[in-house]
Amino acid sequence: MKNVKTRSLSRYCTKLTLKFSERIFPYLNSLVVSAILIFALYIVLRIYGEGRIQMPAEYSARDIRSGQTVFLNKYRGSVIVIMGWASWCMDCQEELAGLERLWVSQRDRGLMVLCVNLDKAESDQRIDSLVSQYSLSYPVWRDPENEFASIFYAPAIPTTVLMDKNSKVIQTWVGPVDFDSDDFISEIEAALSQ
Repeated sequence: MKNVKTRSLSRYCTKLTLKFSERIFPYLNSLVVSAILIFALYIVLRIYGEGRIQMPAEYSARDIRSGQTVFLNKYRGSVIVIMGWASWCMDCQEELAGLERLWVSQRDRGLMVLCVNLDKAESDQRIDSLVSQYSLSYPVWRDPENEFASIFYAPAIPTTVLMDKNSKVIQTWVGPVDFDSDDFISEIEAALSQ
């Protein structure tokens, strides 16, 4: 399915670039048009190419338990599920418990589960309350500047990202995710078996 989406998107981008160059700038030479086309395809493939985006090694946030800055590249070599969430988001609260079940059942197989709170306001007490309420044992980070959104192309809350052992994004889910569903578990199994 991903390859079909990538091919369709690539074809659309190619057609759009060619129409633009033929109608708007007929005087441009073919070298400039080729450069525009190559750049557009690079962007499409960078974002959607085979469903994989390289993880930015510099992504960091503050661990709510230790208060220390932590870096995502610390978990290179593990399959990672990372969710961006907010304390006001009811769907996110349900997902916190689902992530805990996933973490408990798969951590011994090499799965790393993280959640990153994106609340802008000072809401550490509310976050601590939710961590206690759901007995979360996996790492919980704070990113009040919401760097998560730009780094992981996350347009909404919640957004969940699955990364392989080579720190490349395999899948991104925007909105609520059923972490117990067969589809989700099969994605995890495939990533863990690589």
